[in-house]
Amino acid sequence: MNSVGFGSTVGWVKWIDYAGTRLQTSDAIADAVLLYAVALARHSIADEVRIPVIGANGEIEEFGLLLGPASQFIVEPAVTSAHEPEDPALLELLTQRTRALGPIRPVAETGATGGPLDDYDLPAG
Repeated sequence: MNSVGFGSTVGWVKWIDYAGTRLQTSDAIADAVLLYAVALARHSIADEVRIPVIGANGEIEEFGLLLGPASQFIVEPAVTSAHEPEDPALLELLTQRTRALGPIRPVAETGATGGPLDDYDLPAG
C-alpha cells in the first residue's frame, strides 16, 4: 500500500470486530470491506485484503483480512483522537472488485418443486 496517508480530520471512524480483534479504520474503508465481503459470500469465494488501521499507539498499521462466505464480522461507529487512515487506491480496488462480482440482489431460495421453501423442503432434524 503505497498511498496510505493520514486524513485531514480527527473524530469518527469505524470499528471492525474481526476474529476476536477490534480494528479501527476509516468509515469509507470499513464500508468498502463490508460490501466486498457480501459480494464474495454471494459467490461463495474468498479473498485476502490488507487495510490500514489505527494501531494501539495511534500510528497507522496494516492488517490482513481473509474475507469469504464464512467471514463473520461487525462494523460499528467509533470516535478516535488519532488521524483517520486513508487509502484511495485501496478504496478504488475494493470498489472495482465488488463491481466485478455484479450487483448485490436478494435471491429467494427454491424448494424441490421449484417454488419457495416450505417445511417439506427442510431436512429432518
